[in-house]
Amino acid sequence: MPIFKLSVKAALHNIRSFSVDSTYAWHIAFLCTNCGEHTEHPLVFHESDHVEQIKSESNLVYKCKFCDRENDVRIVPGKHEYINPSKDDEEEEKEK
Repeated sequence: MPIFKLSVKAALHNIRSFSVDSTYAWHIAFLCTNCGEHTEHPLVFHESDHVEQIKSESNLVYKCKFCDRENDVRIVPGKHEYINPSKDDEEEEKEK
């Protein structure tokens, strides 16, 4: 299964860092890797949700309504990367 990195970009004022704990409810809209169909609404799942499959364990399994293919999502534990804004980003923001 490929591993994708989720990036979030936002203009935040008076905030020094941003992080997500393990109880966060992820709301993500998906694109089927087989037919390219989008989910109608964002799917909601938690890092603590576990769905056991024959070969692996996932946090979410959903079936595409268009092609009936089952897709799964797994949050890799311990791979959360929390980034604080760099000095360059802060200086660039001040110049605007």
